[in-house]
Amino acid sequence: MTDFRRISYTAANTIPIKVVHHQTLMAEAARNCLIPVHAQFIPTDRCNLNCAWCSCANDSRRATMLLSNVQKLVNILKIWQCQAVTITGGGEPLMHPQICEIFEVWAAANIEMGLVTNAFLFPHCIKLESVLSLLTWCRISISDDRPGLRPGGDLVRAIDYAVNLAPFIDWAFSYVVTRQFDLEKFLFSIWYAVEHRFTHMRAVSDLLDLDAVPDMDSIRNEVRRAGVDDSIVIYQGRKEYERGDRHCRISLIKPVISADGRVFPCCGAQYAMEPPTLNMPDELCMGTIDDLPRIFSEQAYFNGSACHRCYYKEYNRLLDGLIQTPHHVNFV
Repeated sequence: MTDFRRISYTAANTIPIKVVHHQTLMAEAARNCLIPVHAQFIPTDRCNLNCAWCSCANDSRRATMLLSNVQKLVNILKIWQCQAVTITGGGEPLMHPQICEIFEVWAAANIEMGLVTNAFLFPHCIKLESVLSLLTWCRISISDDRPGLRPGGDLVRAIDYAVNLAPFIDWAFSYVVTRQFDLEKFLFSIWYAVEHRFTHMRAVSDLLDLDAVPDMDSIRNEVRRAGVDDSIVIYQGRKEYERGDRHCRISLIKPVISADGRVFPCCGAQYAMEPPTLNMPDELCMGTIDDLPRIFSEQAYFNGSACHRCYYKEYNRLLDGLIQTPHHVNFV
């Protein structure tokens, strides 16, 4: 049976069924036009942590987008029918000094928002309740090496604080599995997610240490041997990938805008090269905010053949098919 949690909450290494449910996207695709229905925005690459598995470790850790440029970006994307944005890192989004105003800019344009965060700064966000009221979902990044991920720990108290303020948000965990897999923390995270009615917990491999990371089948077996119901977990191993596709059409519907205003084809740009660059590489840059109108009007998708590692081949295959007209359409 199809795991509808997986196709609802992740796009990597899976057929993106949500695409065919998106009426605006499908209508535009019928005109051979793909639009940026879901932008991914990095407001700053500053961070309060220094994770060993960070795929952005070589970023400047100084870039922060001005609020005026955020407004320019939102105005452009709104014209091109953007309907949702994931505010992510980069670094830690809550490190941006005007993060509350950034949320308000996106909300004023009636663009739905999701947030990816390490959660530690929740108690220090002055307008947290107001910010959370604007979110559709929030995914919290955790890991084997994450301090405070235990009952009564600093991280858990920070998460408690936000979850109690906004139980209406679709909360989720993204658990990075490292070579030092910590079964106790993993099981606690499952318990917490179930106890607080999270939508899911995604288990992903440390992309910088794939040869040493345990595979997801072995992790699943350990969890089940412990007698724990893991139905909330989406096991998303990253050991299998393909070379990038020349027709990287996902770059038109899910572009990534970095803190310095550059545009990239997907959220995997940092580890798409061989070896991974651990920052947004110049080779994968499509332009800047000012180039976005041209990119969309000319349908100037990225040439993904430059990517050594791609997890979105199924996505691109579907998009490729949508903008071409097959023979004998009625014989579905």
